[in-house]
Amino acid sequence: MEKQPWLHELEIAVDGPSTVLSGHDGQIGRPGTGWFVDDRRVLSALTLHLDDEPAVAVACDTTGPLSRFWAAARHLGDDVPDPTVEVHRVRTLRGATLTEEITVRSRATAPVVTTLRLRLGGDGADLSSVKVGGADDTPVLPLDRTGLSWSDERHRTAVTVDPQPEEQTTDGGGTLLVWPLEVAPGGSAAVTLRLTADRLSPSAFDADAGSGALDLSAVDVGGDAAWQRMVRTNLTDLRHLLLTDPLAPEDVFAAAGSPWYLTLFGRDSLWAARFLLPYTTRLAHGTLRALARRQATEDDPALAAERGKILHEVRRTAYTGG
Repeated sequence: MEKQPWLHELEIAVDGPSTVLSGHDGQIGRPGTGWFVDDRRVLSALTLHLDDEPAVAVACDTTGPLSRFWAAARHLGDDVPDPTVEVHRVRTLRGATLTEEITVRSRATAPVVTTLRLRLGGDGADLSSVKVGGADDTPVLPLDRTGLSWSDERHRTAVTVDPQPEEQTTDGGGTLLVWPLEVAPGGSAAVTLRLTADRLSPSAFDADAGSGALDLSAVDVGGDAAWQRMVRTNLTDLRHLLLTDPLAPEDVFAAAGSPWYLTLFGRDSLWAARFLLPYTTRLAHGTLRALARRQATEDDPALAAERGKILHEVRRTAYTGG
């Protein structure tokens, strides 16, 4: 039996129906990692090498939709114990758009000459398959005829890069983009990727990101600085778990959690709204209305629906009860 990936081994950024899971080094490609939109893995590989070497992870940090990674390129720069070449990756989600900024910085005493190689691709695997470790061998989707993009039956994922790579090659493992770099002492070189995932067909629950609908910046929690930072982080994470109701986009509610439960759960969404009542009533109003719209009006064993029952969970492909 396949094993479910350990989430504590991953960095997880989220904004609405969109979530990115990677290793603590920022690499996407190991089991359980990827960029998921509407419960589909639209990006299954995004790996970075300088020459043929991965950078050595030093530190990482994720809050809400933002992940940052710091690494050292130990094979480059001065031949001294402390690394003199760094790799910084800043990954940002905004709904169904992912932006990654990659910067190579040098403190070496001479110019650093290297080759940046990025491999990327998507397999369109369903989240439920990834969750149980059953999608690791799913083949990468071929590129569309126009531009750097690929499609499954639900989404088209398109990639733009700045600057343009000097080389681009595609094989069964995805697409390899190559940039020759020369970094002066004290200087840097940067590459930016922007990926967008556009829906090609509707699902049963096309909820969008609701993070812009609720402002919690004015919440005053008191306490010392460490406590305030923790609460601010938690509120940021919560805000980026918000989804809009596809039936009434002005109503927002909190998804149960990223990545496996990034959808409407009656119990979890109600608890989140209840705990936030001292600060805002908008989340409670939106949650109650979203659940009321889906309250069962007749018995249906296929949906685990009973007349008058509030649903437990709603998914993009089916409703399930509990």
